[in-house]
Amino acid sequence: MKLLIRLILLFTPIVGMIMLYPYSPRTPYEILDADGPCFHRTLWVYDRIHHSKAPIDIAFIGTSHTVEGIDDAYIQQAFDSSKWITNLGQCFLGRNQQFEILSYLLKEKEPKKIILELIYLEETKSHQNYYALAPRDSILMSYPYHDWETYLNDVKGHFIFRIHAIQHEIFHSKAPLSTLHWGFSAFEDTNILENLEPVKNDWTDAGKEWINLRPYSYWRKDIFLHKMIAACQQKGVEIEFLYVPTYYAPKLDQDSLAELNLPGRIRIPPSYILNDPHGRLDAGHMNMTGARKLSRWLVEEWTNEQKNH
Repeated sequence: MKLLIRLILLFTPIVGMIMLYPYSPRTPYEILDADGPCFHRTLWVYDRIHHSKAPIDIAFIGTSHTVEGIDDAYIQQAFDSSKWITNLGQCFLGRNQQFEILSYLLKEKEPKKIILELIYLEETKSHQNYYALAPRDSILMSYPYHDWETYLNDVKGHFIFRIHAIQHEIFHSKAPLSTLHWGFSAFEDTNILENLEPVKNDWTDAGKEWINLRPYSYWRKDIFLHKMIAACQQKGVEIEFLYVPTYYAPKLDQDSLAELNLPGRIRIPPSYILNDPHGRLDAGHMNMTGARKLSRWLVEEWTNEQKNH
């Protein structure tokens, strides 16, 4: 017992020092960006919000589906060049990290509209980089929104990562600031049709069973999605939703849309865009061809609505 008390007395100050050490919030983005996933855009997203002098009037927030599906530079030029339109998508599923990005955006910029990505099955688990990118207080206060296992994994991962971040801050120089204004990133490659056919068959056969399970109810259980909605409403920012699912995922019908009960317009691109095999890099992501079609369709939607008003 005495040994246990001694160990607690020994390690408590060390743990406290690690958890309280005030490193720059940019440091985790530098570290993860150096690993190179997702087009080296992890640090770019942070710098575009915090260090770029260019405003952000309309922002897209979502997963790699958004990253590789929304050509923000084209949309800005084709729709309204006076408005700064920016793709702030980040790779991997998890609304909690998207909420952190939105919080930064609402604090540092004055967006007029936010477009949030929707997929067929909402991910309710933690973003795989949340433990590293989110601030300490966000991590520690996230329990009510996650189960105990997810919460403890994030806290543990955050503590270990903080040691890495402290070392990085002390021994490494700062990465240069990114000067790019737009975030769209995609490949020209097209997936081989025979690779997409099994995905199509899975959705058309097993997908019928998923529909009977009413998977849309997961959205209402996702606290972070509703925290994002509430944050936009509090700031008076218009919010829209864009359905960007995997290849041949079921289309949201009227009953499903009613069950979602989300404020704001829910835009569902036509099947000839979402299910075009020539517009796919793989089952989950569009290539340049698919992104151009989706972006043109969105510009047409906005332009027609603007004319009618």
